Amino acid sequence: MQQLSPFTDFCFLFLSIILEGAPFILLGTVISGLIDAYLPPGLIDKWLPKNKPVAVMLSGLLGIIFPVCECTIVPVIRRLIKKGLPISCAVTYMLSSPIINPITIISTMNAFSSSVKNFSLRENASTIEAYSATYMTSSRLLVAFAVTVMVGWILLKVRKRDILADSLLDEDEKAESKASKAHDHDHDHKCEGHDHDHKHDDCDGHDHEHADDDHKCDGNHEHDHDHSHSHDHGGDEKPVPAAEPQINRPVLAMRTALRDFVETAMYFTIGVAITSVFKAFVTEDLVMVFNQSEPVGVGLMMVLAFILSLCSTSDAFIAANFPVPQSARLAFLVYGPMMDVKLIFMYLSVFRAKFVAILAVSLFVVIGVMCYVWFQLS
Repeated sequence: MQQLSPFTDFCFLFLSIILEGAPFILLGTVISGLIDAYLPPGLIDKWLPKNKPVAVMLSGLLGIIFPVCECTIVPVIRRLIKKGLPISCAVTYMLSSPIINPITIISTMNAFSSSVKNFSLRENASTIEAYSATYMTSSRLLVAFAVTVMVGWILLKVRKRDILADSLLDEDEKAESKASKAHDHDHDHKCEGHDHDHKHDDCDGHDHEHADDDHKCDGNHEHDHDHSHSHDHGGDEKPVPAAEPQINRPVLAMRTALRDFVETAMYFTIGVAITSVFKAFVTEDLVMVFNQSEPVGVGLMMVLAFILSLCSTSDAFIAANFPVPQSARLAFLVYGPMMDVKLIFMYLSVFRAKFVAILAVSLFVVIGVMCYVWFQLS
């Protein structure tokens, strides 16, 4: 049998992975569009229990009911935080939903089950790969759940103003209770106490120096009176409020789904192309870099997941075709949906840069260690 050229091998791999992953991307974006159009933002908060640690654990499973991929979860989380969802629950749901949802589960099972044709033609190969697909899928869910719940429990002890961006924190404070507002006011007052005293002394000196200047005070009084009169006169004519446009929810859902599909498909296609080039053109020497040791392979696969910025509904098709240890594949599947290049910029619209940096490094270390230990003990 004639051996295929590297370019032909690239085309075959590229089209096969694209055709396998595209239906899951389409299904995921349609569901995310329906959630964006029809799900009330305050509904999830009402369903969570009052016990905070238990609420965090349930938040890690919300993706089963409300499946949203990482491409659309950040705008959803921003809306939920504005409506009063606790930060610990919001971050847990944000990190876990792209992995712990039915679409990702099915796509992961399908990706590792169908990869049998790329490895062996033995009679029992389908049984072995089916077992590997089940084990890999369950491992991905368990490790992701453990990591995200751990992050949520830690955030129970962290203040909002240390996590959220300033713009979002100001809007969130408007919806908080009076006790929280008083606490924030006292904190700001203490921080600005030195400047306030300095300004007070300057004002006292100014009043003492101009205490006898009654003419200027009268002039200022007349100016304020005229300004107030003009303001009252202008207020007699009340502007007619503009009618709120009606929202066509089906159209909104389809527009959201279409936008998400185009963006997700773009990142997915880039990732598939890189994977196909890797398998078709890269020599065995470079492949050995990923396989020279299991810890190195785990770290490199997480770096690759960060760079590729794939969607969780389709990244399993790429991981299943990489000739690396199972622990490295698992690290790729868990770390990528939680932290990648595009998510860094999206996270900065909600969280502080320091928190995003700490989260990225912490997840890298914890996920890498857990995936390595997981397969060492199995």
